[in-house]
Amino acid sequence: TEIAAIDAAAERDAATERDLQRLAEALARAAGRDDLARREAALVALGDRLVANEAALAGNGATATALTTLDAIEREQGGLLARLEAAAPHVSVTLGPAGAGQVEFAGRRLDADAAQAAVDPLTIRIGEIATVTVSPPAGAGKAEQQKLQQLNERLAALLDGAGVSTAAELRAAHARRREMEADAAGLRAELEAYGVRGGSPATALEKLRTEIARADTLVADALAAAGLDAPPSAAGLADRQEALRTGRDTARRRRQTLEGTAEAQNAALAHAGARRGELGGALGEISWEAMRWARPY
Repeated sequence: TEIAAIDAAAERDAATERDLQRLAEALARAAGRDDLARREAALVALGDRLVANEAALAGNGATATALTTLDAIEREQGGLLARLEAAAPHVSVTLGPAGAGQVEFAGRRLDADAAQAAVDPLTIRIGEIATVTVSPPAGAGKAEQQKLQQLNERLAALLDGAGVSTAAELRAAHARRREMEADAAGLRAELEAYGVRGGSPATALEKLRTEIARADTLVADALAAAGLDAPPSAAGLADRQEALRTGRDTARRRRQTLEGTAEAQNAALAHAGARRGELGGALGEISWEAMRWARPY
């Protein structure tokens, strides 16, 4: 019957409407996928920068402790040298008018007057004419010399451990390290802005990727249930849902009309049946009366 067909269509439309509603909910949830993907990309970039920064810091031995040790060694060296120089003979060279470039003093060729304490044996070479050596008194400053040697050994070990060759290189490396430490603090602050605590974004990335995969799965399942290959536009989905609601309302009104017609027909049939019964009874009485009057006495 038409009512049965309407009911069957209504069941199909209700199932379709449920599928479209499920798809709408999945798409609404997936609307945040782009934001999740952006967060994932940002965290990956931050993680890469953090790893590179940590590697650079690990390869830079110019720590604050190393710099403090360097300063302490240099202060002690300065004090020892000052005492040694105070006790050593002082040598000065005054160049004559033609002396520039003709005298080698403590291993360097002079272009101007020079002076120096002979803490160690000091050589003055005058062209090919003569070589003069000035030495400190035997045994003078022996304790200071030994201490200075120990400090030099400590300094060499410190520089080697920091991966540099000179005190100046150590200070330059320490300046770079401070910049990297500032970068590390900035990276941690950026990660905290994404809710990451403890430095590594690995856990947060795993959670984001799980959410992205779940959103993709929900949309794929909803599309399959709705028999669609690709997500419709928001307007297209709304139009389909509105068409189903309009069709359902139209079918409901048609069903009500058919039910009203059926009720009227049933009432008419019932009334006709009742009248038939009444007529049948009346005819029976008439027939009986006719037979009674036709009977001979």
